[in-house]
Amino acid sequence: LFPYTTLFRSVCDRVAILQKGRLVHWQNMRDLQQVRRVKVRLSGPVEGIATPENVRALQTRGLDLDFEHSGPPAELLRWLAELPVADLKVEPMGLAAIYRQYHQVSE
Repeated sequence: LFPYTTLFRSVCDRVAILQKGRLVHWQNMRDLQQVRRVKVRLSGPVEGIATPENVRALQTRGLDLDFEHSGPPAELLRWLAELPVADLKVEPMGLAAIYRQYHQVSE
């Protein structure tokens, strides 16, 4: 699957993920390309993080935040500027990440 993701993006307008023969995810490629996966390491603890509406699937582990963002990058950067960010990684969500969500494949 993963070696062909560039081909999929260029010829497909929708993507579907099957799990044990059942449809578990369907999405337009255009929408998928607007979602970013964001990993943040904070330099210190923060109580009650209020997230913007375009942040979803927020997972926190100690000082690490992992989430998806689908809004304008400027909105994301304004929100992150209010946090004690020590490290930041932003990447396109991509097909591989969605596949991993449903098939529990480690990175």
